[in-house]
Amino acid sequence: MLEIEPGLTIWTIVIFIILLFLLKKYAYKPINNLIKKQENTIRGAIERATQLRMEAEENKKQSEKLLDQARIESRKIIDDALEKAEKIKEGIIDEARKSATQLLEKAKQEIDREKAKAKKDLERILVDIAADFTEKILKRKVTIDDQRKLIEESLKNIGDRLS
Repeated sequence: MLEIEPGLTIWTIVIFIILLFLLKKYAYKPINNLIKKQENTIRGAIERATQLRMEAEENKKQSEKLLDQARIESRKIIDDALEKAEKIKEGIIDEARKSATQLLEKAKQEIDREKAKAKKDLERILVDIAADFTEKILKRKVTIDDQRKLIEESLKNIGDRLS
């Protein structure tokens, strides 16, 4: 079966120790350096990723802040525009009211002028009618003074009746 040979065991131990010594001298440092280098690379990548994540969060906060400011500014611009539009509307309405008032005033003045003109025309016609009527009644020519007196009396009577 299995027998342990002391010579082979010693040679195996010696070769193993030599192999460990050679590995330590020639392979351990490069492998260890390679592992440290890889470790440093991974650590740097993790730090860089952490830094980039923090920068991204900061950029997100700044973007949200700028977006909020833009919303506030746009709301302000809209409110200002609405306020200006309301003022313009009120100005137009006031101007229209003034214009309508002026037109009404002009129309009233025109009516008053036409009324006065019609009254004068009516007085003249009435004077002519009264003069003709008086002349027919009296069968004689009435002097201008007589006409005036009769007209004034007639107008006074007509004015009293109209009032």
